Amino acid sequence: MQQKRYRDSKYLFGQLIGQNTRYESAANYYYAYCEYTQKNYDSALEGFKKVQDNPEYADFVPYYIVQIYYYQKQYDELVPVAENLVKKNPKNENNPEIYRILAECYYQKKDYKKTIDNLVQYQSSGKKVVRNDMYMLGISYYNTKDYANAAANLSKVTTEKDAISQNAYLYLGMCYLNLNQKSNARLCFQQASSSNFDKDVKEEAAYNYALITYELSFSPFNESVLAFEAFLNEYPESKYTDKVHDYLVNVYLTTNNYESAYQSMLKIKKPGPRIQEAKQRVLFNMGVDAFIAGKYEDAIDLFTKSLELSIYNSTTAAQARYWRGDCYYRNNQYDLARKEYNEFLLSPGARLTKEFNLANYNIGYTYFNEKDYRNAQSSFRRYITLENNKKSKPYIDAQNRMGDCYFAERDLNNALKYYTDAADSKVPGTDYSVFQKAFVMGLLKDYNGKISTLKELIKDFPSSEYRDDAMYEIGQSYVMLEEYNKAINAYDELIKEFPVASVSRKALLQKGMLFYNMNQTDNAIFTYKKVIQSYPKSEEATTALESLEKIYVQNNQVDVYASYLKTLNNKSISISTEKEDSLTFVAAERQYILDNFNDAAKNLDNYLKKYPQGKFMLKAHYYLADSYYRTDNKVKALGEYKTLASLTGNPYMEESVAKAAEISYDQKAYGEALEYFKTLKNASENKENISIARLGILRCNAFLNNASGTIAAAGEMLQDPRIEVEQAREARYRRSKAYLALHEEDKALPDLQELSHEPRHIYGAEANYLLANYYYVNNQDGTAEKIIFSFIEKNTPHQYWLARCFVLLSDIYMRKGDYFQAKQYLLSLQESYKQNDSIQDMIAERLNKIEHKEKEEIINDINTEEFQTNPE
Repeated sequence: MQQKRYRDSKYLFGQLIGQNTRYESAANYYYAYCEYTQKNYDSALEGFKKVQDNPEYADFVPYYIVQIYYYQKQYDELVPVAENLVKKNPKNENNPEIYRILAECYYQKKDYKKTIDNLVQYQSSGKKVVRNDMYMLGISYYNTKDYANAAANLSKVTTEKDAISQNAYLYLGMCYLNLNQKSNARLCFQQASSSNFDKDVKEEAAYNYALITYELSFSPFNESVLAFEAFLNEYPESKYTDKVHDYLVNVYLTTNNYESAYQSMLKIKKPGPRIQEAKQRVLFNMGVDAFIAGKYEDAIDLFTKSLELSIYNSTTAAQARYWRGDCYYRNNQYDLARKEYNEFLLSPGARLTKEFNLANYNIGYTYFNEKDYRNAQSSFRRYITLENNKKSKPYIDAQNRMGDCYFAERDLNNALKYYTDAADSKVPGTDYSVFQKAFVMGLLKDYNGKISTLKELIKDFPSSEYRDDAMYEIGQSYVMLEEYNKAINAYDELIKEFPVASVSRKALLQKGMLFYNMNQTDNAIFTYKKVIQSYPKSEEATTALESLEKIYVQNNQVDVYASYLKTLNNKSISISTEKEDSLTFVAAERQYILDNFNDAAKNLDNYLKKYPQGKFMLKAHYYLADSYYRTDNKVKALGEYKTLASLTGNPYMEESVAKAAEISYDQKAYGEALEYFKTLKNASENKENISIARLGILRCNAFLNNASGTIAAAGEMLQDPRIEVEQAREARYRRSKAYLALHEEDKALPDLQELSHEPRHIYGAEANYLLANYYYVNNQDGTAEKIIFSFIEKNTPHQYWLARCFVLLSDIYMRKGDYFQAKQYLLSLQESYKQNDSIQDMIAERLNKIEHKEKEEIINDINTEEFQTNPE
C-alpha cells in the first residue's frame, strides 16, 4: 500500500474480508481505496459504504462516496450525502470541492438557485475559479433573470476559442439586451456568430448580430449590410429569412456606407420599388461625397445615375439636379449649370429642399461670369426678394453683384444703392461694398463723400485688401478737389505703408506731377528720380524719365539731363532703340505667338544674350519663361521667373513671383517657395493670387515643420471673412497640428472641434480621433467615449481614423479594468477592418496584453480536485 502497489495490496486486503477478524473494517476500507485508485468505482463504492458509519472512517469516507457518485453522474444519490457532509463538517478543507460538485449536480437538475448558492460558497473559499464552473454560474444567473451577475461571470469564460466561449457569447448578448446595453450585445453576438463549434448557436447569434446592428444604426464598416447579406448567404432557408429581407431594404435607405450599399444592391436580381428608391438616394449621396472631394466628373456621373431613377423620389431627383448644376459650375460649364438650375427650380420636389432659392443665386453667377449683366440682375434680384436672412453671406454677396451689374452698365445711381445697402449691413467682409460705394461716389463727383467713406473703410477694416487702394483713391479725390498738399500727404502715407504696391508707384509718379503743377520743380525732379530709382523697370519709371527730360529741356539744362542718363548706365532702365534690337525681338516674338515654344525659347534666349538690356528685355524674359514653362522645362522657367521677380516694378512681376513660388513648391524647395509666396502676398493686387499666396505660406511652413509660422499663416487666412470653405478647413487643420507639435494641446482644441463637424472630410475624420485622444490623455475617458461614439454614428469614408478610434476605445476600457469590453471592440475591429496597415499591429498588441490579464484571473482546467485525505 505504501509503495502504491495497489493491485498487490488489494489482493492481500481482500483475503481478510469476511474472516470476522478485528481487521474486517480496515480491510474493507483499504480494499475500497485500492479499487478507487484504479477507477473501479462500483467495487470501491460497495466497500466505502460498509465502513461509512464506522467512527474511525466516518469523517472522510463520505467524501470518496460523493466523488464516486459524481464520476458516475448519480446526482440524486450524491446530493443528500454531500449536503449532510458540509452540514456535519462546516470547516473541512474538502468542503469547497463539495460545494463545486453540488453546484454541478443542481445545474444538471436545472435548479439554478441552488447552483448559484453552492458556487458562491465555492468562490468564497478563495480558490482560483475553474472556467467551466464560472460558465455554470453565469448561465444560472441568466436563468434566474439576474442579468448583471450573469454577464459579469460569463464575460470571464471567453478566454478560449471553443464551444463554451461561443455559447457564453450568445448568452452574454442576451444578458446585455435585457440590461439595455445594445452596443455590448452587438459585440457578443458578433463573436458567437464567428465561431463554428455549434451551428445552431452560430445561426441564432448571426441573426441577433445583424438585427441589433441595424437597430443601433451602427455600421462604420458597413456591418449592417454585410451582416444581413452574410446571413442570407449562409442560412437561405432560415426561419428568419423573410424578416432579414425586410430589414435589408431599410438598411439601404439609412446607411452612410454608400459604396458598399450600392454594390450590395447591384447583386439583387429583381429589385422592387423600395430597393430602387434606396439605390436612387445612395447614388445621390455618393455624388455629394465625390463633390466634397473635388471629383466633379465622378460626381456628375453619380448624379446622372441617380436621376435615371427619378420616378421613385422627386425630392432626391431635384437635389441631384441642383448638385449636378454645381458640378458644371465648378467646371466653368455655365450653360450646362444654368440649364440644371432652371430644371431644378421646375422640379416637383424642389420647393421642399433648402437649396431652392440658392439656385437663383447660382444662376445669377452663371450670367455674371459670362458678363451678361442684365440677366444676372434678374436672377440676383429674384434671390434677394425670396431670401429671409438679410445678414447671410450669399445675401450680402448678391447685393454686391447687383451693384457690379449696374456699375458695368454705367447705371451709377442704382449701383450706389446696392453697394450702400450691402455696406450698411455692417457684417464682416463688406469692405468691398464700402470701397465700391466710395468709388461710385467719386464718379458722381461727390469727392468729399468718397473721402469720408474711404476713411471709414480704413478705420473699420484695418486689414482689408482694399486698404492700399482706398489710400490711393483718397489722394486722387484730393487731386480732383485741387487740394494738392492733402493729396501729397495721402500719397506719402500710402507709399510708407505699402512701398511695393503698384498703387504706390502710381502715387509717387502722381506726387511728382503735382509738384510740377505747383511749380515746385526741385521737388518734382527729386520725386521723378525716386520713381526711376525705386521702380526702374516699370511704366511709371519710363513716364518719370520723360517728365524729367521735359523739365530739364524747359530749364535749358540738357547737359544736366545727359549727365543723369549716364549715371543710369543702362542698368536701371532700358533705353536701347536700335533697329536690329527690334527686328531680332519681333522674329522671336512671332514664334511665341504661333505657340512654337521650343523655337521661341531658342530665339528669345539668343536675343537676351545679344541685348541683355535691350528695349524688349522684360517682355523677352517673360516670353522665355512662359515658353520654358509650357514645354515642361520647369528648371529653366524658374530661372527666368526669378530674374523677373528681382526686377522691382516690372509689369510681369506678380505673375513671375507666382510662377516661381509654384515651381519651387512643386520641387519641394519649401524654404525658397515660402519667400516667393510672401513676396506674392505683399505685392499682389489680385484677390486670387493673394489667396494662393496665403495658402502657399501655410503649406510651406507646415512642410518645414515651422509651427509658429504655420499658426501665424493660418490665423491670417481665417481672419478673411471671404475665405473659401476648403481653405478654411485646411488652415484650421494645419494650425491644430502645429499647436499639437508645440505641445499646446489646449490651443488646438477649438480648431479640432470645428473640423470634427465634417467627418466625411479627411481632416474632420482625423480631428475626431485627435479630440478623443486629447481627452483620453487627460484622463477624461467619458468625454473621449462620447466623441468616439458620436463619430461612429455620423460615419465617415475615412476608415483608418475610424479604426484608430476603435483602438482608442479599447484603451479606455482597458484603463477601466474592463478587459472583456476592450477585447470585444478589438475582435470586432479585427473582423471588420480589412486594410493591411498599422491597425492590425495595434490590435494584436492589445489582444495579447488582454489575454495575459484574463489568464491571471481564471484557470481553464475543469478536472475535479482530489480530496485531501489520508488512506492510512
